[in-house]
Amino acid sequence: MLLAAIAGPGAAGIVASRLSRIGLQMRSLGNAIVDDPAGTLRMVAAIGYQEVELTVPPGTTLDARAIRAALTQFRLSAPSRHVSMAELFSNARRILAECQLLGTRHLVCTDVPPEQRQSLEGYARVAQLLNAAGRLTRSVGVQLSLHPHREDFLVRRGAVPYELLLRTTDPALVKIQMDPGVMAQVNRDPVAELEQSRGRVSTLHVKDIEQPPAQGPVMLGEGRIDLPALIAAADRAGVEHYFIEDERQGPAWERVKADYAYLSTLEFQPTGSRPPFR
Repeated sequence: MLLAAIAGPGAAGIVASRLSRIGLQMRSLGNAIVDDPAGTLRMVAAIGYQEVELTVPPGTTLDARAIRAALTQFRLSAPSRHVSMAELFSNARRILAECQLLGTRHLVCTDVPPEQRQSLEGYARVAQLLNAAGRLTRSVGVQLSLHPHREDFLVRRGAVPYELLLRTTDPALVKIQMDPGVMAQVNRDPVAELEQSRGRVSTLHVKDIEQPPAQGPVMLGEGRIDLPALIAAADRAGVEHYFIEDERQGPAWERVKADYAYLSTLEFQPTGSRPPFR
């Protein structure tokens, strides 16, 4: 995933790295992938992105054949896709067939159902369901992951549900898609989390957020997340794909162009120290 580069003057002899493949979470562009698959993917490729993470807005459907044709035409890949847990269990056959058509090898559950979030027992049931789903997806060569949200870190009876899910799901069947914005919002250092979860985090959302108390989304490099340290830790942890997810307000295409310009030139040290997370 990395492209070696020599750092600039003043750091002679020190080898830095850059990401060689950068992806875009299509949620950053609203409904564009549904409204105009070919036109949207053409523009994504023209910016410089090499990968996309597909997501389907509620109430819409994915035209997998049209997207497959556009991916091929514009030399893009779609290695990952978001899906709700409810949709995965109700439409597993169709979703996995679409994954095979699109060459998608990572399927990310985006939510724990609200009714299961009410108790630790609910999370325990979710862990069993994820293990079952992971066995199903693995049978066709697709890795299942979970994308945790802020609610999954609310302490219940002295326990953190996210940690319960990590302990009670099979690491081979259920990976994690880390969102550093979520980790920072719940005062967990995303770099430390990556270091402690080597081999468990399969994909990473790349974003930045404001300092507390606001903690809203900001331009990459302008917030509280140490992005060079984050990418370096993700590389060491075995993360396979990096997807920019931009949740800021404003013209979507201008935002994702600026995101790519920043991340494509970001240099980082594979090893080294950094300031403490604040």
